[in-house]
Amino acid sequence: MADTTITSTTSGLTSDRYSQFYSKVLLKHAIEQERLAELCSKYDLPSQVGSTTLRMFKRSEAAASTVETLTEGTPTTNFSNSTLTAIDIPLVQYSEKVKISDTRRKTDLINQLNLEVARMGEAAAYKVDSVIRDAIVLEVMYNGTTAITSSGFNTFCGSENVDAASEATLETAWDTFKELSAADAKIKVSDLKASVTQLRIKRVPTFAGGYYCAALMPQQIHDLQADSQWNAVNVYQNSGQKIYKGEIGMIAGVKVLDWTLGFKQLSSAGTFGTYAATGNVFTGFVFGQQAVGCMKLSGSASPMKPQFIYIDTPDKTDPVNQYNIAAWKGYFAAKVLDKKWVTAIHSKSTFS
Repeated sequence: MADTTITSTTSGLTSDRYSQFYSKVLLKHAIEQERLAELCSKYDLPSQVGSTTLRMFKRSEAAASTVETLTEGTPTTNFSNSTLTAIDIPLVQYSEKVKISDTRRKTDLINQLNLEVARMGEAAAYKVDSVIRDAIVLEVMYNGTTAITSSGFNTFCGSENVDAASEATLETAWDTFKELSAADAKIKVSDLKASVTQLRIKRVPTFAGGYYCAALMPQQIHDLQADSQWNAVNVYQNSGQKIYKGEIGMIAGVKVLDWTLGFKQLSSAGTFGTYAATGNVFTGFVFGQQAVGCMKLSGSASPMKPQFIYIDTPDKTDPVNQYNIAAWKGYFAAKVLDKKWVTAIHSKSTFS
């Protein structure tokens, strides 16, 4: 047998002898901070009521002027009574659906159905928050055409606190505010105090514990926390009072919640009340109890509540069952119940 000379060696650790290992643990993804649903008063629409519109009633306010002085022996001829104001919330139906390949469902390392259900659940929560936000913008800030509403209360931070007595007043304040620098137009504790004062003047009910609640954007909170009067949540979190989801502190009778789905506007161009994703004017809201009403979702027995649908059987459109469908549908709507019971706070930010 001929001699064999080995001229090279190899470890045998070639790439074709190894496969990639896939971890089933998913990395974290960005999640929006939706807060408004917790601050809404929630109402149910039961079955067999013949309507898809929620109707609430508000009784007229009491007044000392209805109390009269009597004269002994003289019958009174004056009578007073309550009036009821109807507030309607027409429900709107929403849905989302996805297709899942039967092959992928059977072979995937990670359960595709669980992924899609979790994603759609987050998307539904964001949609609910944005519907509530846009309802507030429509009623308090903007009337849907070109004019600023004359109801509600808008605080232009760093400029002036403006009770919305007239459209012209607001437009003048907005024009002044747009020209301010971020340092001059940032939010301050005094701006929250102005909102609280306005709510108290209007005798707006507080939430449990005697507080109002503010949903502010991170850029606004950045400037607010730099104020020497700020009280972070860790100072009082063991006091026994309710701590809201996302609550980061309180001041001047207001609990402040971190909220990333707020309303943004451009100060360089555009009309007041026009949303801009790249806007540098940030709008948060301060709420009194029952300022906003919405459809009850959690714990509801209503047929209008969200329903999950999963289809994994063949039909005429998919005779060999090549894909499954996961979907949800449900009704939702929100409405400002009293324009005077919520304030809008507009500010720029020093954060960059």
